[in-house]
Amino acid sequence: MSYLGRIAERKAKGNSRKISDRQEKQVAKRLGGRVHIASGALPMKKSDLSTSDFQIECKTTAAGSHSVKVDILAKVTLEASQRNRRPALSIRFEGEKDPNRDWILVRLCDFEELIAKEQV
Repeated sequence: MSYLGRIAERKAKGNSRKISDRQEKQVAKRLGGRVHIASGALPMKKSDLSTSDFQIECKTTAAGSHSVKVDILAKVTLEASQRNRRPALSIRFEGEKDPNRDWILVRLCDFEELIAKEQV
C-alpha cells in the first residue's frame, strides 16, 4: 500500500473511532450507564458500556443495513453472564437523520421478563 493510502486508512480509522466513541457516550447517557475505557479491551471492563442490568456492545454503520454475527452475540452474552447482567447489542445507523436510528437487540427471554415487569 502506498504512503498516501496508509494515511487515508489511518484517518478513516480515526474517524470511525470518534463516531463509535460518540455513539457509546450517547447511548450510555440515555440509559444511565457507563462507558468502559478502551472500549472493553481491559479485563475487568468488557463490552463497550454497562448499566445496572445490561452489558452492552455497540456497533455503528453508515450503511443501510448491519449484519449481526453470532460471535458478537456470544461475546456479549459471556461478558454479561460473568457480571450477572443481561446482554444487549446497540446498533446505530449513522447516516440517518432520524432520531430513531438507534436500536437495541436483546434476547427474547430478557424481553419477556422486561414486559412481565411492566405488566405487574
